[in-house]
Amino acid sequence: MMPKTKRSQRGQALVESVICMLLICLVLFGLLQVFYLYVAQMVFDYASFATARSSSVGFADYLVSRSSRVASIGASGELLYPQEGVASLGDPLSQCAFEKIRIPEYLQGIS
Repeated sequence: MMPKTKRSQRGQALVESVICMLLICLVLFGLLQVFYLYVAQMVFDYASFATARSSSVGFADYLVSRSSRVASIGASGELLYPQEGVASLGDPLSQCAFEKIRIPEYLQGIS
């Protein structure tokens, strides 16, 4: 025969499980944010390296600036499309095609 439990202890395991799951999710999301900061730091370090190298090699100022801009393209985020119907924002292939067209213009200083 099963021992009787008090009425207040019936949902104790469920409440403890929910609290543990919330804490685990909080830790995982915190680790994700730390990862984002780490990636941003890596991109910043690479852009700084590319800029310093371009400057030390003796490039003109506009080429040093362009080198810095190119090195930080990876951290630029999602493209904003000025025209309607250029590409859907959720489609990575059309975004990639749009970027392939825009990067040479970006390097030439057109946009």
